[in-house]
Amino acid sequence: MLAAIITEQGWRSPITVVIMSRSRARSISSHRLFPSATLVVPESELADYSAIPLEKIAIPDSVCGVSAVRNWIVRRFDEEAIVMLDDDISACMCMVSLKVCRLSVSEPP
Repeated sequence: MLAAIITEQGWRSPITVVIMSRSRARSISSHRLFPSATLVVPESELADYSAIPLEKIAIPDSVCGVSAVRNWIVRRFDEEAIVMLDDDISACMCMVSLKVCRLSVSEPP
């Protein structure tokens, strides 16, 4: 997902939203809340994720461990801001000032 934030100074800064997944093709849920995200999965599991309607990027199978995967993602994407998400998010809270909104695919706001 390529989005942008506008800073207090009025600058636009591009953001990439990435969902990291490994061995969870059948149980991934984050794509429902973030339908424009980019999915990063191991090369050997790319076919397993074919039903997930996201852009997919294969990471080499030799890159193991959360820290190594995060470092690989930071080197792979050019955007100044990268948001990395787990693959099992089912709800998220958005707090702007004193107003809180629940973002969920299973419950109405």
